[in-house]
Formats: sequence, C-alpha cells, structure tokens
Amino acid sequence: MDQTNAKPYHRFVLNNGLTVIGVPDQSTRLIGVCVLYKVGSRDELPDKTGIAHLFEHLMFSNSGKSVDFDTIMQFAGAESNAFTTPDTTQYYNIAPDSCLELIIQMEAIRMEGFKVSKKDFLVQQKVVIEEFAENYLNNPYGLFHIG
Repeated sequence: MDQTNAKPYHRFVLNNGLTVIGVPDQSTRLIGVCVLYKVGSRDELPDKTGIAHLFEHLMFSNSGKSVDFDTIMQFAGAESNAFTTPDTTQYYNIAPDSCLELIIQMEAIRMEGFKVSKKDFLVQQKVVIEEFAENYLNNPYGLFHIG
C-alpha cells in the first residue's frame, strides 16, 4: 500500500474502553465524527435477521428523554446519519469544526440515554420491514450486488 498520502492520526483508549481515533485535516473547516460499534448483521441468528438494522434505527431516532438529537444537530449546521454493515453499525455526523464538543456530547447522550418505548419499537420495526421490502423484495436486483 502506498503510504505517501497517508494522514497522521492519533489513537487512544478512554477509561470506559472507547477507542478514539483522530485525523487532523487543516484543509477544511468541517469535522466528521463517526461512532462505530463492532456489531452488525453478521452477528444475527439465521432465523432472526434485521435486528442490527432495527437497533440502528432505534438508537438513531432515540437519544433519551427530552433530547431531540436531530433538531439540535440541524440548528448547529450538522448532518447526521447511520448505517449497518455485516460487521459494524455506524453513526456519523458532519458539521462545522466549532461543533466538535457538541457532537461528542450528543453522541455520549445517545449512548447513555438510550431507552426504547414499545411505541418507538413498533414504529421503527415497521420502517425497517418496509425498507427491506422496498430494497429487496420489490426490487428484482435487490438480492444481487453489481460492483
């Protein structure tokens, strides 16, 4: 692998076990924060698929009591999203560099304040089932990856 364009990075582990990797980039006034959990669809049981994606939706839409993650992030000029792969579930935020502390605080709230009501569970379960039907069941090419 060519290392000539590799950027320097900083890696450290917090007391709670969270690994933090920072890659400084002075060419932009934007920051990107990605929280990566080492769990994905590969960790599901064959007869219980979709759980990782459902959990992603639940965690993305629920940051604890009286915290409207999306509204706070939008007012800060940030964009947030999430996705699930076979190996990971990732939540990412892109924002002005002045929002770094806010984003880290919001992600900490998401981790600590995560609670799911039965209503939220049923709403997100329906969303995930509809996404699956739209992307796979109703798409003749949905089960194939064309690279």
